[in-house]
Amino acid sequence: MTGVPVDLDSDARAPTDEELVAAYAQSGDRAAVEILIRRYAPRLRRMVITLIGADEATVLDTEQEVFIALVRRLGQFRGQSRFSTFFYRLSRNRILDLIRSRNRYGRRVVALSEPDRSAGRMKGPEETLMDSERSAMLRRAMQTLRPEDQMILYLKDGEGEEISELTALTGLPAGTVKSRLARSRTKVAQALKEFGYEH
Repeated sequence: MTGVPVDLDSDARAPTDEELVAAYAQSGDRAAVEILIRRYAPRLRRMVITLIGADEATVLDTEQEVFIALVRRLGQFRGQSRFSTFFYRLSRNRILDLIRSRNRYGRRVVALSEPDRSAGRMKGPEETLMDSERSAMLRRAMQTLRPEDQMILYLKDGEGEEISELTALTGLPAGTVKSRLARSRTKVAQALKEFGYEH
């Protein structure tokens, strides 16, 4: 990663993620880290709420853990992949640990729902979980997938990430990621059909 000075106050254009990391690595610029956190907080919040649940304490604790880990490990980012891949890898590891822990103890995992892309605000549990029968069925259907497959399906269909990003994140070949996505979609569709879901 090259050391390019970043003018964080310039209105010409927003600094890239990589420029912000470089600014922090070179001079410990806290403003650069704050911009990164503001930029990625809405994505992390959607992921946590969708894959783990919407209770406020869990969401806030997970966000804090991920961002603390991010700041500690920024020095490990070498620019060999997109910064978003680095961020998702950190997030993924913590979230998958929580999903596995909840599955182990029989607690429900909230699954893929259409994320609210407009805000980083904390939704109330009622709004997020959407007490509708359709949402309950969708959550149950997603729970039929392995935690890793829940994450891959969420990032592709919920966040619109590219296959290349998912291969970098998981270390799997593109063909394997595509086949797992296809199987996951089929499994979720079959589960929805069994649950009596109707469009």
